[in-house]
Amino acid sequence: MAVTLTVTQMQRLIELNAPEDILDCSFDNSQQRDDFYKKKEAELVKHNKEKLMDLLEKRHRPLSCEIESRMIT
Repeated sequence: MAVTLTVTQMQRLIELNAPEDILDCSFDNSQQRDDFYKKKEAELVKHNKEKLMDLLEKRHRPLSCEIESRMIT
């Protein structure tokens, strides 16, 4: 019997902007599922933190604000 991500795990991955293919994975048992979730969640958290740090340290403005400024000029 295939095991899928729990509702809570799926919601957390959605919040972290996980790709759709990650959300549709199935596993042989709950241990594999939980190991997979821990790994992917950590990767996505790290990736999102890097994006935030890039915004704070380099660009200082959200991309939407930059696009808006370019459209005005």
